Amino acid sequence: MKLNNNHSSESKLITLLRDTGIGSRRACFNLIKEGKVSINGIIASNSSEMVVSSDSIFVNGTALKKKSKFIYIKLNKPTGVLTSLTDDRGRETVFELLPYSYKELSLFPIGRLDMYTSGLLLLTNDGHLALRLTHPRYEIEKEYYVTLKQNLQDYHANALSNGIMLENVKTAPSKIVTLDKYIFKYSITVHEGKKRQIRLMFSHFGYSIQSLQRVRIHNIHLGDLIEGEIQNLTKEELKVLIDEKLTDPKFTIDKI
Repeated sequence: MKLNNNHSSESKLITLLRDTGIGSRRACFNLIKEGKVSINGIIASNSSEMVVSSDSIFVNGTALKKKSKFIYIKLNKPTGVLTSLTDDRGRETVFELLPYSYKELSLFPIGRLDMYTSGLLLLTNDGHLALRLTHPRYEIEKEYYVTLKQNLQDYHANALSNGIMLENVKTAPSKIVTLDKYIFKYSITVHEGKKRQIRLMFSHFGYSIQSLQRVRIHNIHLGDLIEGEIQNLTKEELKVLIDEKLTDPKFTIDKI
């Protein structure tokens, strides 16, 4: 394959794979580690190896294809669905929720929601934007609606807001707002993405979660999107993402 115009004549292999829509950086690293990527007929072993436009790159025996267009969509993930493209145990994945026309676009989820958490999930084939929405240094806000099985005590809410010790690491400050005190429903906003963090934060004080739904990532809101359905991000939504923190010469609004 030839590198497209979004890349210089030389690029790291793992960066190229990610930006071509193969998957997240970790997924691309695993493909290389498992010997599923070749360069000019030789199995690649170094994710940082530099490649050029004349190199022939294959992934799982298939030539790496040039991606002609970046896609950005949001999905209202139902509970019971995996944030994964495949599952060796036959469980339903978010990939199965995509319309047929989207299944050949090399889309992958930006971040994760556990199986029992519903709500806003972003999918793209743009590795640069995925990195900027998931890397800790950008402190991207994520808002969740959580319904507990009992009332959240004020001193616990204050402790969670200020940060608590989880697995020997203190969580960053969060924002908690009461939405409905009669059904124990709250909004919690964090900018970290540790695995099952919201559930662990509440279980730390003995609270059981009845339901958990993500409703916002940065400026992207779930809105009235029906569960299980997708929607393309608008130009207005993407323009806000391209702020001082997210600006990158390889990601411009012209690509939409």
